[in-house]
Amino acid sequence: MRKIISLIFISIFALSSSAWATEFIEITEAEQYAILAENDDEIESEDIIVYKTGDGDDSNGSEYYDWYGRNAAILTSGDNAVITIHSADISTDATYATAVFAYGGGITITSASITT
Repeated sequence: MRKIISLIFISIFALSSSAWATEFIEITEAEQYAILAENDDEIESEDIIVYKTGDGDDSNGSEYYDWYGRNAAILTSGDNAVITIHSADISTDATYATAVFAYGGGITITSASITT
């Protein structure tokens, strides 16, 4: 079953008759994030698949991306921003696309596969 809202949800049914749902997030533009927590945001997510494309612009300079995570798939920005993820598959395929970046605040990920 597919629903299109701000995110795409895919329900996957296992052969054993038990079912589980995975949230699929695809980002194709530069400087857009699958998950962004700013300031005092606290975000928790579970069972996600993230795929990030969209090259960063070389005219900004690599420091813009390397030091601030401006093209990351998952980003915290601000001292109190918190992201917690349980079970994730995170992939990036773009120039300056870091998978996970904390610029202030913190990110906790358990049980993850990360490919960049």
